[in-house]
Amino acid sequence: FVITSYMEELKDYYEIYAEDRFSVPEYRSFRYLLLTPDILTANIEVSEDEIDDVYEERKAQYETPEKRLVRQIFFKDKEAADKTSKTLTASQFDVVAEKLGQDKSATDFGYVAQNELMEELADPVFKAKKGDLVGPVESMTGWHILLVKDIKASSKTPIMEVRSEIKKQLAREKAYLG
Repeated sequence: FVITSYMEELKDYYEIYAEDRFSVPEYRSFRYLLLTPDILTANIEVSEDEIDDVYEERKAQYETPEKRLVRQIFFKDKEAADKTSKTLTASQFDVVAEKLGQDKSATDFGYVAQNELMEELADPVFKAKKGDLVGPVESMTGWHILLVKDIKASSKTPIMEVRSEIKKQLAREKAYLG
C-alpha cells in the first residue's frame, strides 16, 4: 500500500511540473532536400545525335554473336581420331561417343560463341555448316572430332527498341556530372 501511494504521488508531481522542470525547449531543426534520378533528369535534354552516338559506342551491348551447338568426341592420339573419322557420320555420333566411353555430359559443349571455344577448334567449327562433322582437329589437350548440331544466327537489337533506355541513361549521366 505504501509503495502504491508513493508512486501515485510521484506521478502527480511529474504531471504538475512536467513543462517547467522536466522538458527542454527545442533548439534544433533541420531541413532536407530529396533528389531522385527522376527529379534530376526531368528537365535534361538529350539530342537524337547523342543517342545515336551512344548506341554506336555501346553496340556490343545490343548484339548477340552467332552461336553453335557443338558436340565433340575426344581422343588422346591421332591414329584413333583418324580411324574413327573415316567411318563416322553425324547420325552415328552419339552411338560412337558412347562406345568410346564418352557420355553426353562429356561430349556436349552446348551453344557456344566463337570466342568461347579453344582457338584451334573455333575456326573450323565456325566455318562448318549445320550437321557437318569437323576434324580431327588437334588442340593442346588432344584430338577432337566435332559435330555442329545447330546454328543460332547473330542478332542486333535495333536502335528504336532501346532509344528510350539510352535517353534515360544519358540524362542520368548528365545529371550526375552536373
